[in-house]
Amino acid sequence: MKYEKILETIAAILENDLIVKDGLTLVYELEEKEHKQLDEEMCIQMLGHLNGFEHQEVFEIELSSVIVKFIKKDLVESE
Repeated sequence: MKYEKILETIAAILENDLIVKDGLTLVYELEEKEHKQLDEEMCIQMLGHLNGFEHQEVFEIELSSVIVKFIKKDLVESE
């Protein structure tokens, strides 16, 4: 999964008036390698570099009030 594909997905959701976005959270469960690569890609997109990068088991972004959360596959979250 690439950052651009996520943006396309969120854009499609935002453009669809039939989808209620208030309080909407999407969760992507990714294999460990893909999860880390996406975390690195997002860091580069947002900061322009990987200096000080620390990979997180759970990370999220917010795009126009829609929260997109990324977790490693088989990760059990405690709420």
